[in-house]
Amino acid sequence: DQKPLLMIGHMDTVFPEDTAFNFFKQDAEHSYGPGTADMKGGLVVGIFAVRALLEACGKPPFPITFIFNSDEETGSPTSRDLIRAEAKKSQAAFIFEAGGLNNEVVTGRKGNVGCRLEIEGQAGHAAFAGKDKASAILELARKTIEVEALNNPDKGISANVGLISGGIGRNTVAQHARAMIDFRFLTARDYTDIKEAVTAITETVHTPGTRSALEFLSERPPMSQTE
Repeated sequence: DQKPLLMIGHMDTVFPEDTAFNFFKQDAEHSYGPGTADMKGGLVVGIFAVRALLEACGKPPFPITFIFNSDEETGSPTSRDLIRAEAKKSQAAFIFEAGGLNNEVVTGRKGNVGCRLEIEGQAGHAAFAGKDKASAILELARKTIEVEALNNPDKGISANVGLISGGIGRNTVAQHARAMIDFRFLTARDYTDIKEAVTAITETVHTPGTRSALEFLSERPPMSQTE
């Protein structure tokens, strides 16, 4: 009748199949390959911890729930509700993602916001485009610099435009452009400030004839360290 202990780990990695880092190998001490640290190694630790507990006790002193989710790197869109529901029923939770380089246990972590910035301009042929061309790529370039200026290492804030796309050819004025953006932060106040700042960047027009739209794709609040 006791509340269960919740154990969580994810199986997906950040590396697509078509990247060069797609091998797996082992030597006498280590395993190498995408996700061995983040976080298949953690899953192995969790599995063997349960196995050791069963061998030592025959039966755990309390129920154990172990969630293996497959969509963590994209913000856990399909597993988030399950994790939250199980967490509410549990006495404690252990996340088996990699800790510090010296095997430290993580007792706090930054919050995270992921968003997509879409720019719409006016298409045209480069041969006839003047200096006032409504290029979506030009507007995105200016906004990229503003987003990157939000980096503040002293406050633990990171801003990263990690993926951009746009245009259809070198001799055309780009009608569409897109950026995928990642923010990390330490406090709830920073979270509010970042959302306000990136919204203001979106709403400011540098290139006449363009318009921008911002979509927040995933959000995770910071887990501040406490006594």
